[in-house]
Amino acid sequence: MNKKTKENLEILVKMQVFEDEITKLNQKKKELPEKLSGLKSNLEEAEKEMSAAKKKLEENIKSQKSNELKIGSHKDTITKYSEQLTSIKTNKEYKALNSEINHLKEKNQKIDEETVKLMEKENNLKEVLTEAESKFEKAEKELQENESKIEEEIKVTDQEISGFKEKRNALAINLPKNIIYKYRRLIERHFDRRALAYNKKNACSGCGNAMTPQNQIDVSQSKIIQCESCGRIFIPTSLEESQQQ
Repeated sequence: MNKKTKENLEILVKMQVFEDEITKLNQKKKELPEKLSGLKSNLEEAEKEMSAAKKKLEENIKSQKSNELKIGSHKDTITKYSEQLTSIKTNKEYKALNSEINHLKEKNQKIDEETVKLMEKENNLKEVLTEAESKFEKAEKELQENESKIEEEIKVTDQEISGFKEKRNALAINLPKNIIYKYRRLIERHFDRRALAYNKKNACSGCGNAMTPQNQIDVSQSKIIQCESCGRIFIPTSLEESQQQ
């Protein structure tokens, strides 16, 4: 067994441990802004709902006021026409004017009925608005409470990533350049950013490809052997166990 080769494998195992931590932290760093974005989206959505509820209530009240003005205008006209009735000389003119008065009274009655419906709807719209305002306040509070925390967490995560990178790089300077190159290529190549694998029931733990008997022997003797399929560097079972501890 080549002592130097075993030392190199031990270094790679330690580097992979740091790499795994970096991978976890990078995933966390990706999720944190998404979480913050979700809180902001919730607030925007709550604000839209609140604005829509306010608009509907305002339109309802505006319609009620418009109806009041219409009724007032009709009443003024009815009063005016009623006064004119006393001075009308022909029966035909009297009937025509009286018919117009009755028509205006009917219109006012319909407007009154419409106003009652609007008033009933107003109560419902007020409840909807109250609920929307409560939802907005909750979303706003949640964002205020978490925004600075998440931003601080992102900052801390960046610092932790830098720390693990420094530790990994400090180990890498003890390796031959060709091994460092292989390690980096494998890290970049695989989605799980794992450059190492072990003998798992006579197959590569990374991709499941069967190991040749000779490769199994070489790996057990701490020789640097790569998987013929995924290219990951095999580590002896003893080192794999230490990696999991």
